[in-house]
Parts: sequence; C-alpha cells; structure tokens
Amino acid sequence: MPQQWPGFPQPPGSHAYGVPQPNPTVPPRPVRGPRISDWLQYCDHLPGRDEEAFFALAYKFDEQGYRTIDQLTGSQMSVENLSSWLHIGKGTADLIIQYAEEDMALVRDGKFAMDPAPNAQNGGF
Repeated sequence: MPQQWPGFPQPPGSHAYGVPQPNPTVPPRPVRGPRISDWLQYCDHLPGRDEEAFFALAYKFDEQGYRTIDQLTGSQMSVENLSSWLHIGKGTADLIIQYAEEDMALVRDGKFAMDPAPNAQNGGF
C-alpha cells in the first residue's frame, strides 16, 4: 500500500492508504434532468404512473419557467409550493415531486432512459 510521507504534499486526486481522497474545493457537477414536457409524457405511458394525465400540465410548468425535472427537486420545492404555483391538486403535486426525485436519482447514477412507448414508432401512443 502506498504510504503518505510527512512533509511531502500529495498531488490532487492522490490516494492515501489506497483510498481516494475527496477534493473539498471541487463542488459536485450539477446534473440536468430531462425536459419536463417530455418527462410528463413519459410518465403518462409508464405503468404505475399512468393513472394521471400529467402531460396536460406541461403548459403550466412552462408558464412558470420550469424546464427540466431537476428544478422539481431540492429543498426549495414543496408540495404546497408546487400546488399553489401551478394551481394543481396537492396529491398531483406530491406525485410529480416524488417521481421527479426518483428519476433524478437514476439520472445522477447514469441509469435513466426515457424509452419511447411501444406504439411510438406507429405514430401514436
């Protein structure tokens, strides 16, 4: 195992005792999510999420300046705020935030893909 010798600075990204050391001065890279309108349509066709007509709300997100689903996650977003801003039910707002958080976790892990619906190649859903 490599040893860290006293008095010798380690270069950035070096390994002390075989364990990568985080660089505290480099902030995590922000990750953008998919466009909200595309994502709402995806949700409408995803089994388990298809009980709502989410895509019908796309214009409300656009009017309020919400473009990508990462804007729906984080400490500033709440069910009450989203419900009030978009004039939608709290239950619907709760589902949207929940689904956005689930999908953004997958986006950050590089495991998210919005596959087209099975009938998309036939010109419709």
